Amino acid sequence: MHIKRGNKTVLALEIAFLLIATIYIALLSGAPDLVRNLYVVCTLIFFCIFALRHLGFKQDNDYLKMPTIWLILATSGIFALLLGAIGVFTDFTTEHYRPTWEVFWQSTLPLIVISIEIELFRYAVIGKVEKNVPVLLAFALISSTIFLADIPHQVATVGDSVVIITTITLTIRILATSLLCTYLSNHFGFLSALVYRFIVVLSVVIFPIWPNMSAMLTLIIATAFPIFTFIIVRHHEIFSEHNHAKARAFNISFFSFPIIVILAFFAILNTGITGYEMMAIASNSMRPTYGRGDIVIYKQIEPSEIQVNDILVFKRGNQIITHRVIEIRGNGESRRFIVKGDNNESPDDYSVSADDVRGTVRVVGHYIGYPSLMLNGISETEE
Repeated sequence: MHIKRGNKTVLALEIAFLLIATIYIALLSGAPDLVRNLYVVCTLIFFCIFALRHLGFKQDNDYLKMPTIWLILATSGIFALLLGAIGVFTDFTTEHYRPTWEVFWQSTLPLIVISIEIELFRYAVIGKVEKNVPVLLAFALISSTIFLADIPHQVATVGDSVVIITTITLTIRILATSLLCTYLSNHFGFLSALVYRFIVVLSVVIFPIWPNMSAMLTLIIATAFPIFTFIIVRHHEIFSEHNHAKARAFNISFFSFPIIVILAFFAILNTGITGYEMMAIASNSMRPTYGRGDIVIYKQIEPSEIQVNDILVFKRGNQIITHRVIEIRGNGESRRFIVKGDNNESPDDYSVSADDVRGTVRVVGHYIGYPSLMLNGISETEE
C-alpha cells in the first residue's frame, strides 16, 4: 500500500509524540509543575518547528473564521451564565483563586504557550491530511496523551470518594477538547481552535464565579459544553452554505443573547432577591485574598451561622466593609464580631454587632470591579 509523503511525515510525528508522552509518564509524572510544564513546552517547540518546516502552514482565509470565534465566545458566555445560576442554588465555592506572578510564570504562561504550540502543530498536520478522517482522529487522540498523563497529578488532591468520577471528567474534557479543536481547525482555521482551547484550559482565570458543584454535575457540564459548542457551530456552518444573510443575523442575535442575559443576571444579583449580593472592593486591606478592583459576591446569612475565619460583610456608618472574623463574643442578639483585614497588622478598633452584618463572602472575581469604582469615582480607602 502506497502512503503519500505528507502522510508518512504525519505518521512519524504521531509515533514520536507517543514516545515523548511515554517518557513523560515514566520519568516526570511526579515532578513539580514547573518541570513538567517546561518539558512539554520545549518538546512541543521541536514538534512545531519540524511540522511547520516539513508540512507548511496553510493560509487561513475561511470567511466563517470570525463568526465561528464569536459563536464560541457566545457559547462560553451562556455556560458562564449557567454556572452563575447553578451557584445561586448550590452556593459558590469559597476557594478564591488569585492570579499572582508566581502562579502566572509557573502555570498560566506555560498553559498559554502549550496551547499555542499544540494548535500550531495540529493546524500544520491538518494542512496536509485535511480530508483523511482516520489520520485526523488518530492525531486528535495521540495529541491528547501528554495531557491525559497529567490526570493522576490533578486528582491527587481530591477525596477518595470522587477520584473515579473526577478522572472520568478530566478524560472527557481532554479528549473532547482535542476532537473539537481538530474539527474547528480543519473547518475554520487555527485561530478558532486556539480560542476554544484557551477558554477550556484557562477557565479558572477567565470565569471568576464558580458554583460549588457535585462531581456528577461537573461531569455533566464538562460533557455538555463541547457538545453544545459543536452543535451551534455546525448548525451555523450548514446554515451559511444556504443563506449568508440569515446566518449573519443568527450569529449577531446568538452573540447578543448571552450578553443581555448576563447583564440581567448581575443586575438581579445586585438586588439581593436571590440571597446573594455583589460589591466592588475599594481597598487592599484583604490582600492577598483579594484587593482593590476585585468584586466579591456575598451570601446573606444569619449572624448565628457566622464562624471564626469567615469573611464578614458589614455596614459601618456609610461604608460597607469586608474583613475576616478572628473572634466571636457573646451569644444571640448580643453577639459581636472582632474583625481584621488580612493585610492589616492589627484587628479593627471596633467590634461588629449582629445588626450590622450583611453576609459572608462566597466568591471573588479579580480585577472586574474597576469599572464600577471608576464610574462611582471611589478612591482607595484605608479600611
